[in-house]
Order: sequence, then structure tokens, then C-alpha cells
Amino acid sequence: MNILFGKAALSAATMALGGLTLAPADALAMEEHCEEETHTLAASGYTPTEYTLNNGVTWAPAYSVAPWSGWSVIPGTTYINYRTDSSGYDQTWARYRTTFDVPEVPNGWSLDWHRLTVEYNADNAAQGFIDGGNNFSSHQIAEDVSYFQGAPNVYEQRFLLDFGPHTLEFNVFNFSGPTGLDFKVSYRRRICVPCIGPGRLDCPPL
Repeated sequence: MNILFGKAALSAATMALGGLTLAPADALAMEEHCEEETHTLAASGYTPTEYTLNNGVTWAPAYSVAPWSGWSVIPGTTYINYRTDSSGYDQTWARYRTTFDVPEVPNGWSLDWHRLTVEYNADNAAQGFIDGGNNFSSHQIAEDVSYFQGAPNVYEQRFLLDFGPHTLEFNVFNFSGPTGLDFKVSYRRRICVPCIGPGRLDCPPL
């Protein structure tokens, strides 16, 4: 029996079994079935996050805080801070860290493409790091309301990220007044699997 992959059809050649010859009534198509998935891997206020004010000498859990009236909030998140409200120390850097896991591809499926997206708001400005590198940041360390009002800042990573745990860190600088960090990590991918027939016969389950 000859099987042609891709969009080709199963050969209608007969199969001899112990002298009995069988011919399939209908040819079955071997097709590639693909699906797109979106996963939320981390969200401020819901994913455990720590902060340090002394360059990592000591760490403590960050607090979920009510947003200051001038802040835009990313859907599905809350702001976090090193204080229990939106107040902060003037001219101060705070560092935040959390982890997220990139899910493995289901057995029998293959990865076609994937993209990691980090959305973030920071008062006043932020620098971001994935696994200690891949630096991204606000355009400059400045008092710019666009860093926390309107559409969030967006960083996208399209090159291969290993499956499993990763670290995400932010340095947030506060010039004066309220301060806080708001972020969400999303992971979108397209995965594919070879399947027989239009009804996804013999497809491995997700």
C-alpha cells in the first residue's frame, strides 16, 4: 500500500492478504491539520512576583495595588508595587522578577511557528529582561505618560524559546509621585499534525 503525504491520496492499488485481494472503496487523503493557540503565561497581580530595592540583596513578594487614576490597565492584570498602594519613593529603581513556562508541543504534533509577546505599563519607565538577556525597554528613562497611558508598551520575541521555565525581570524607575508595574506575557503558536481524512481520523489529541 503506497501512502503519499501532504495533499496526495492513498493509492487505490489493491492489497493482497493471504490470496484475498482487497480494494479500498474510497481513497483517503493524508492531510496536515494545523491549529493556532494563544496562552497567557504570566500576568501581574495573578502570577507570583517579587521585588527588590537593594539590587537583589533581599527579595519580598510584590503587592497588588489599586491603579492610580492616570494609569491604563492591561486586561486581565492588576498593577503591582513594592508598597501596598500606588505611592513610591522618589528617584528610585525597583526590580521585579517572576517566572513563566513555555508549554511543550503535544505528542505527535510539530511546531510551525511561535511568538512571545510582553505587554507592559510602568510609572515612570521600565527595562525588561528575559532569562537575564534579550533586553527591552521604554524608549528612554523619562517622565513620559505614554509609558502608562493608552496602549501598552509591547515587546515581541519570534526566535526559538526552549520549552519549560523562564525568568522575566523588570527594572522600574520612579521620578516622583505614584509608581507601579503592569504586565502580561502571551504565547501564540501554530502547531501541525498529519491526519487521515476530513474527520481528522487517526489525529493525536491535543
